[in-house]
Amino acid sequence: MNIVMAASECAPFSKTGGLADVLASLPKALAQREHKLTVILPKHSALPSEIVSQLEHLCSFSVWVKWREQYCGLFSYETSDVTYYFIDNEYYFRRAHLYGEPDDAERYVFFTHAFFETVSRLQLDPDIIHCHDWQTGLIPLYLKANVYPYKAKTVYTIHNLKYQGIFPLSVFDELLHLDSIHLGGLELNGSLNFMKAAIVHADWVTTVSPTYANEILGPYYGEGLERYLLERINSISGIVNGIDETVYNPASDLNVSVPYFKNYAGKKENKRIMQQELDLTVSKEIPMFVLISRLVEEKGLPLLTHILEELLITEDIQLVIMGTGETQFEETFQHIAQRFQDSCRFINVFHEGWHTVCTRLLISF
Repeated sequence: MNIVMAASECAPFSKTGGLADVLASLPKALAQREHKLTVILPKHSALPSEIVSQLEHLCSFSVWVKWREQYCGLFSYETSDVTYYFIDNEYYFRRAHLYGEPDDAERYVFFTHAFFETVSRLQLDPDIIHCHDWQTGLIPLYLKANVYPYKAKTVYTIHNLKYQGIFPLSVFDELLHLDSIHLGGLELNGSLNFMKAAIVHADWVTTVSPTYANEILGPYYGEGLERYLLERINSISGIVNGIDETVYNPASDLNVSVPYFKNYAGKKENKRIMQQELDLTVSKEIPMFVLISRLVEEKGLPLLTHILEELLITEDIQLVIMGTGETQFEETFQHIAQRFQDSCRFINVFHEGWHTVCTRLLISF
């Protein structure tokens, strides 16, 4: 099959969380099964310079966002039998953050329109268009509305239901190339909801596990979208995220201090080295707990913060936390690390440049 994926981030090009890891490994795995894989991404300013130097500039063209005519550059990059195309517009994507900007609606509407222009200009002719999270949520709607007359089927994967792409109703007339008859497929509680648009209009919806696919059908985990998910009960499934064993392999990863394979002694030696580097007590007996995560509520962090100080007082353990996220959790972990300097470390960064530290922590506990 000819599969074209649309996403807002992909490791090692740009990353804020697990979505980027999935986009790094899933296309490669599908290509190994002899499918043709193309991934279309924004050209964020976070793109590493060593990759920028390898990009091939294909062309440039105009993309319309309602009445606004915007420049779009198109770059390509190939690796592991996967072709990546980068949508370039410095006004929209040369930002400090991938998301959370005041004009996020316009940025990702532009990306949607540029996606379709790219598919058309390159004559990609996909059998399946696989969309990921709210940033690509308009694509299934545009296809069902016949704004772009492709015969491709759409798959929409929910990586994080909490972030839905919610914007004022005014965005519909200001930015979208849709007739008013399609407003109902976007509107929810007086706002536009890009994720709802994808859930309603995609041919198939997937989530990151069978358990989660069942949980989000109810109000506790449904984040206000459970009604629309329940309507898709016969066309929704959960697929557990895989892992790229060529990347996450302690026997071959150059980031691992002491490579090993099914060798507990090697794991213990890596733990000893990490204890030294983090200025923790070097001990085989003291267990080291490691959390590497986005620091947000849905990761279960309130449960951890509730017991953390008591745990560090009553138990002889070491704790290492690595990540960025909501201010309340960053401040809490910073305070705890300062209070328990003999047993706790907080590494308040999370990006691909810290992959070495991340990997070595993972294989040390």
